[in-house]
Amino acid sequence: MSWTGISPRVTMELHLPSTVDEFWKGLSSGMRNKVRQGQKAGYRIEWGGENLVRSFYEVFATNMRNLGTPVYPISFFANQLSRAGDKITILMLWDDDKPIAGSFLTAHGETLELPWSASLPESRKKYSQVTMYWLFVQRAIEQGFKRIDLGRCVKGSGTYEFKRHWKAVERPLHWYYWLKDGASLPNLRPDNPKFKMATNIWKRLPLAIANGLGPHVVRALP
Repeated sequence: MSWTGISPRVTMELHLPSTVDEFWKGLSSGMRNKVRQGQKAGYRIEWGGENLVRSFYEVFATNMRNLGTPVYPISFFANQLSRAGDKITILMLWDDDKPIAGSFLTAHGETLELPWSASLPESRKKYSQVTMYWLFVQRAIEQGFKRIDLGRCVKGSGTYEFKRHWKAVERPLHWYYWLKDGASLPNLRPDNPKFKMATNIWKRLPLAIANGLGPHVVRALP
């Protein structure tokens, strides 16, 4: 048997300056313009905790279905809030009465971590995702955090490029596999043809069915 470590995934980190103005000036003119456009959209902004978990889950579960990925149960998020609510903040953006983007943020010492965020596709045309990122970056600096962990992504993916435009620094992540001698590494990439058919089918499921089946399926995924 042998141990092997390899992964195309990285985590992206923002190293925060002491002032919001300094961070703003470090962004490209194109990104600053997107922030301004998002601010003009008139989204209603809400910060909270357990009171927002259902709204967050509505957006998150929809986004996961759209990606073709089974979703965690809502209890997964609710349990974290009930046990560590003082370290967790949910940021929600609303378009009138509809939740359209949300972030689940956890604090660890001088680091603010973004393990989950999501936005509805139609809202991205008005830069909901950009607006959401700018809001929690701004708040993190004002609260004295030194860095934000934007979470993992596959290098070269659309998510990777989005995070990179915030001047994020990448840090390699390693997955270790205990293999039989002579065995090859499992291909767990999303573009593996083995998973493509299942992903395409999942994208077409009605949301209620995807949300009902997802928590049972996700437990069996590597």
